[in-house]
Amino acid sequence: MKLGIIIYSTDAETVWNVFRLGAFALQQGDKVKVFLLAKGVEYESFHSLEFPVKAQMQTFVDDGGRILVCGTCLKLRHSGGTELCRVFTMQDLYDTVKESDKVLTVLMGANLDNQLALLGFAAFRHWAPGVTGLKVSGMRKPTPRDPQSALTHDRPADEKETSHHG
Repeated sequence: MKLGIIIYSTDAETVWNVFRLGAFALQQGDKVKVFLLAKGVEYESFHSLEFPVKAQMQTFVDDGGRILVCGTCLKLRHSGGTELCRVFTMQDLYDTVKESDKVLTVLMGANLDNQLALLGFAAFRHWAPGVTGLKVSGMRKPTPRDPQSALTHDRPADEKETSHHG
């Protein structure tokens, strides 16, 4: 499987776990690309003792994963790429979405940009034009009247959430 992961989170635990998932998928024989977008390009500031993001990113790359970073997002922050994370463009993000069998978008926080959240939906509709709604990972597609609705779970009230550590 080809897995594309788009990260625009600044939460160290979230980003660390995403790269753990990526490394695990690589060990299963999958191909994985991660695209850092928006605040996700600030990955160097995410490191903590509890969640060593940069070390996990290096493991991901050492296992064969690729990390792509939005050049425009870096430029806005007066920053550049590194050996670990090379600079790429929107064309590369589009190609990642188009070429991937599955795309995982990772966000954190209440400020959701509708266009970015719908990027995966728009790419999906490219191949399935008759589709008018999309439900992914138990979450709703945001609507113009309720841009935060993507953060609302559609889970039955009696369904219990479980936590798995590992």
